[in-house]
Formats: sequence, C-alpha cells, structure tokens
Amino acid sequence: MNFHVVILCVAALICFAVEVAVGSSPCADGTLTCTIKGKELLEAAAAAGDEEAQEAQVSMLQFKAKLRDRGETSQAPATVPMTIGASVKFTDVSDQKYIFLLSEEKVYDGQTLQDATVGVKWPAEPAFKNDALWAFGSPSASSLYVWSVGTHAMCLQYADTLMGLADSGFWVLCPAISYDFSIAEWVLKSVVAVDWALAQGNFSKIMLGGHSGGGPAALSSGYILSQRKVEVSGFVLQHPGAVPSLNVPGCASNAHTAESKAYCDQFFPVAMLGSLTGPILVTCGTFCQVTQADNSNYYHAFSSSAAWMKNPSDCMTDTVCEDVFDTFVRTKPPIAPPLGGGTLYKHCGEHEFSVMGPYGWQQEGVPAVQPFLQAVATGDQAKMAVVKSRDGVEGTCWMQKSPEDSSLKLASMQEATMQYMSQNQRSLW
Repeated sequence: MNFHVVILCVAALICFAVEVAVGSSPCADGTLTCTIKGKELLEAAAAAGDEEAQEAQVSMLQFKAKLRDRGETSQAPATVPMTIGASVKFTDVSDQKYIFLLSEEKVYDGQTLQDATVGVKWPAEPAFKNDALWAFGSPSASSLYVWSVGTHAMCLQYADTLMGLADSGFWVLCPAISYDFSIAEWVLKSVVAVDWALAQGNFSKIMLGGHSGGGPAALSSGYILSQRKVEVSGFVLQHPGAVPSLNVPGCASNAHTAESKAYCDQFFPVAMLGSLTGPILVTCGTFCQVTQADNSNYYHAFSSSAAWMKNPSDCMTDTVCEDVFDTFVRTKPPIAPPLGGGTLYKHCGEHEFSVMGPYGWQQEGVPAVQPFLQAVATGDQAKMAVVKSRDGVEGTCWMQKSPEDSSLKLASMQEATMQYMSQNQRSLW
C-alpha cells in the first residue's frame, strides 16, 4: 500500500510530500521505506494526473486558506471565537472559590498549592496568571472535560481543540500551570478544577486529558479523584511523555530525589491504574519515522541520543507509541492495568504541532479526540469504532519548520493566536 503524507514547513518555505511504502501499519517498526519529494515533484505529479498528489495538493491549499482567514482575526479580543468552525467563547473563570480550593491542597514542602505556585513567574511572560482557570463553553453542558497542559505550555495554545470540543457539547476547563511547576501542581490543579466545576453544574460524565507530561498527570488526577469518590469516565493522553523516574506507575523505585520519590508514592503508586474505570485514548505521532529524524524541530537537541535516533517516534523522547501504550494501558505485573482498557491512535503527526493550534484540531481533535469523548459521553460504540479504524492509516500532517516550538508561542497570553499565524507571517502561507 502506498500513500502520500504532506508536511508544510512554513519557515523554510518548503512543502514536502512524503510517499511511504508500508507493511501492515505505517507505525510498525522496520516497515517504513521513505523518500522525500519536493514541492515541484508534487506539483508535477498532480499535473500528470496522480490522484493522490492532487488530493494532497488540494488539502494543503484548503488548509492554508483556513489559516490565512484565521490570521485576519489575529488582533481580535480573547472572547471572539478563534477556532475554525467553533462558536464558543473562552474566559478566565478563576474566582475566590477556586483560589480557596487551591489553598486547601498541600504540596511536598508543606506549602499550599496556591502559595507554592502563584509567585512563580514565567521568564518571558511575567504577567502570566498562574492561578488562571480557562473555561470553554457552558457549565450547562452534560459532560465535563478538564485538560492538563504539557511542560511549559499555556492553555490557549490548545484553544482550537478545547473550543472545538466545547462546540461539540462539553464544558472544558484548563487550569494554568506555573513555569517552575511540581508534579503536585500538575496533578492537583486538575483535581481542584473538577471539585470547583462540580459546584457549577451537574455532569453525567467527567473526563480528563493532557498533552505530553500532562497526559500521565491526567491519569494521576483521575486516581486522586477516585480516592475522593469521584468517578472519571474517560481519559485522553495526547503524545504522553513517560519518564520512569517521574510519572509512571511505580516510579518511586527509580526516583532520583526524595521529593520525586514522595510524589511517586503519592501520585503514581503501582496500583494507581487499577483504580481507573474509564477507557484511555493514547494518541502518538510518527513524524520522524515517516520522514527522517533530521526533519524534527528537536533534532539538534536529541541527535546525540542513540535511543532517540533508533526510534525517534513523534520527535520527542519517551513518547514511542507502543512503549507508552504498554506503560499506561497494556501493562505487565506488578503494574495493575486500567479497568477500562484503552485505544491507541497512531498517525503521522509531530509531538506538538499535531496537538496545539489549528493543526491539533485537524490532526487529532477531529479524527480521534472528539469521537472518543463523544463515545464515552453517550455510550455510542460506533464512534469508538471510528477512532479504532483510523489508527495507523494514511493521513495528511502539517507542521512549521522552526527551532523547537518557537513558532507556537502565543502572540499574547490573552488570545489564542500563535506566532506563525500573526499578521507579518501571513505572506508565508
């Protein structure tokens, strides 16, 4: 089977079409044979009548047009819907009740969660509000979804997907995380967000999700909530980062510091997954496998790692698709498996671009996250079957070639526009 994967590398002004010959799965080890075709070859193939090339070209042009239209509204206030097709607003809803709940949670050194985080300033965003709680949609929704950001990420970087989900009938909350955060903050802020939300509405289903390290944090939040007799009906782990000494079940045995061991004992005990009754969706990209490692925005940072070069997965370490699925779903003794099982969604996306911004909504939000959450919320197994049917099949993936994630920086902390969507970048599209 042959198919085309198109990757848009804006900063370098290069569009690549990748033709991949695969065996049973595009993510199976040792089955990828990749060649890079330049923009000119793609255009020539389309002109010669190659239907796959024509479809790839049309898809690329349509998506560029949508992003260009979005750029027209980059100066709009935060209350204006920024997501393609969304009709919801987002706002910071942190109030005295939320702050009080933060002050009720204790962290490792005896401080309250509020005291330990509110004074930690972001180097590039000193005005960033560490105790913000971003809400998307309406508390009258029947289902609640609480999102945990990745390392050094901000909630509005995920606004496209979070607004898209709110537009689908979920009330979505995202607690801000401080720059110099602890595992306790990562885990407990989502717990506090759920506690706070339960005083605002009546939800038939509660679901948690997170990106990168926020994925394991979401599972731990579910574990803590289960101890407090709050049932979490489902989990979404988008490109989860599994660090054996920090955020996997039983990590205390590998912890490097007393603080890490204490957090592992509290938040990631051996039995934690066995308390989770809701199904788990794990999404993972294969960008570096589908093309080549030196196309990664993180190549300069990780190219000296033999393990990363051998299996770079979605361009980040500790996010290898099968490995993270084995770590959090398909576990082996003594780690108890989650009672609700799980689903793996592999595709051609990159670690950050296939989760954040409009890329994220298109590449993982619509095909995987939205139908999974809808299946959990409604019990519609047909939607769950749709997600499973899309695992490891052909697709069109997008990213901007840039130093690490620099182009994903927000234009301001009060709006969902990223640097690559700003007015002075529009000519590149």
